[in-house]
Amino acid sequence: MLGVFATFGYFLLPEVPQDVFYILVGLSAVATILVGARRQPAGCRLPLYPFAGGLLANVVGDVIYAVYEDVLLAEDPFPSVADVFYLAFYPCLVAALVLLIRRRAQGRDWGA
Repeated sequence: MLGVFATFGYFLLPEVPQDVFYILVGLSAVATILVGARRQPAGCRLPLYPFAGGLLANVVGDVIYAVYEDVLLAEDPFPSVADVFYLAFYPCLVAALVLLIRRRAQGRDWGA
């Protein structure tokens, strides 16, 4: 229920507080993944770290984009340094998925 109120509250905020709220939600997701990784057995943690790293890269991209848009008042900050961080999410996600699949089935399991 809190998520529903937070979603509606987000749209009632002015632009800069919206950006801050969005970044804080992203950081809380990274923290949640890291806490979840620590609660897993040692052999199961590895796939969660690249996923958290990719999500953190995405949040850094959001911070840079918000600085361009809100502080530097760039009309459309594209392309920018933020795009490098947005794109860095994808290799991290692929690495996490590969690690999850490899953990599920050792060797060549093409079905996996």
